[in-house]
Amino acid sequence: MKLLLNYWSKVGILTVLIFSVISCAKNPANQLARELYPKFSHLSAPEHNFEQLWHLFDRHYALFELKDIDWDSVYQAYRPLVTPKTSENELVGYFEQMLNPLKDGHVRLTQADTNIVQLERRVCQFARQFRGRLGEFQQNTFDVLSQNGFAAMVHEIPIPGYQELGFEHLYSYTQSASLGYLRIVDCRDELRNYDQILTELSNAKGLIIDLRYNLGGEVGKEMASRFLQKSKVYGYKKVKKLDGFSAPIPLQAKVAGQSYQKPIVILMNDATFSAAEEFVLVLVKEPHVQIIGSHSGGYFSDAFTYRLPNGIVAALSHEQYLDLDDQLLEDKGIQPHIQLENAIEDLKVNRDPVLEKAIEVLQAEL
Repeated sequence: MKLLLNYWSKVGILTVLIFSVISCAKNPANQLARELYPKFSHLSAPEHNFEQLWHLFDRHYALFELKDIDWDSVYQAYRPLVTPKTSENELVGYFEQMLNPLKDGHVRLTQADTNIVQLERRVCQFARQFRGRLGEFQQNTFDVLSQNGFAAMVHEIPIPGYQELGFEHLYSYTQSASLGYLRIVDCRDELRNYDQILTELSNAKGLIIDLRYNLGGEVGKEMASRFLQKSKVYGYKKVKKLDGFSAPIPLQAKVAGQSYQKPIVILMNDATFSAAEEFVLVLVKEPHVQIIGSHSGGYFSDAFTYRLPNGIVAALSHEQYLDLDDQLLEDKGIQPHIQLENAIEDLKVNRDPVLEKAIEVLQAEL
């Protein structure tokens, strides 16, 4: 899963995979380009780009039914507005109006790996409540750990771009006499350091993994595999294709890396996104794992990307992720085992009720 963009930060797109129209013939983006470029090449540039974008979403966007969007009606509303005289800024404005109702964090319009518009997202309650105070929230968590007998925090791997949000490092971890704690800000591919940290925490009789405010990344499944008791299928996905959806594809996770099989509590909330949600999905039914917090963000699909004739790269959600009960997870997210939320008032009294509950749960199992 690709990194999900922050709601209101200046964190740029870290990775955008641009599908070239001259590469592998099996690439679905190439197949679409071979059909659409000749089909609309007789039109003016604004009209050509509009048709390409609309048909791209018509063929590959997987969530219209969930979003209750009639895409044909969108075409009827906006196509008459696009003429040979439509400026590039006007065209991008129409695209923004068309795509905003989706409120989908994996829908993007970029040039040179930079957003050209800030599309609307679903409201994230945690991000809204702690906006501008995320660094204070994290420090409060570290202070609560100290009050409960944990050693000084160790930090690894600086993450430029996140500092203005209040997050200085990718990993922060510590131990008490019996428990370990690991904060993961982003599920990026730094697995060597990750395994080294788990080795250091291996003597802990229980482990807290904090994914509250984790925007996603690339290796959520791989990170979760360290806690699996055996390889397994943990869900399914269906891919939107030109002729409908694929058959359900099993999502498989294999035991790998530095293993940890003792009791685990994962902390999450509605700012736990994308690859971080896949981390949780892999482990949610494991007998030694409990999830505490609020539901996850509900952004699961990988991003299908496509270059329009004017150079804009459009990204969209082209998959439906299902849990083992065949329930669609997009928008809904994963439900915790124990429902509990942080409040901004916690900062005034130096409390972190979600973390404190995790400590209580693990200590009861020792």
